[in-house]
Amino acid sequence: LVVSSSMPIRDIEWFGTVTPGVAVHSNRGAKVHDSNGLWGLMRRGVDLTVVVTNNDGGSIFSFLPQASQVDGDTFETLYGTPHGVDFSHLAAAHGVPFVRATSRAELDRALAGSGTRLIEVVCDRSANVGAHEALNAAVVSAVDAVTA
Repeated sequence: LVVSSSMPIRDIEWFGTVTPGVAVHSNRGAKVHDSNGLWGLMRRGVDLTVVVTNNDGGSIFSFLPQASQVDGDTFETLYGTPHGVDFSHLAAAHGVPFVRATSRAELDRALAGSGTRLIEVVCDRSANVGAHEALNAAVVSAVDAVTA
């Protein structure tokens, strides 16, 4: 399992459960910047599933103080840096089969296949922050319950 970019690496570290025997590697890169690797995969017939968590930009900055210190448009320009990439086009340019999974069931179906393929999971940065806040609150409640 290769995990790249800031928040997916943190999410795997904080919340993930890794199957024994699965090696986990991380990379600070991002799919947009190393997309030519798809061409090499198809050319060599590699059986590899690439899952892109697409939050259209810099999700990590939504967790930091600057998220509440500037207006939304300024934040997006300076920190969110949306790329606007349509990954279906990127996959097509390299001849890679593509699936956009919009639900857990669609992701499970897409992961059940084999061969070189690109699966995109579109994520909302604001919803991601909310989910993390809810998880953090649940941890605080659990700790309070056992330490009170």
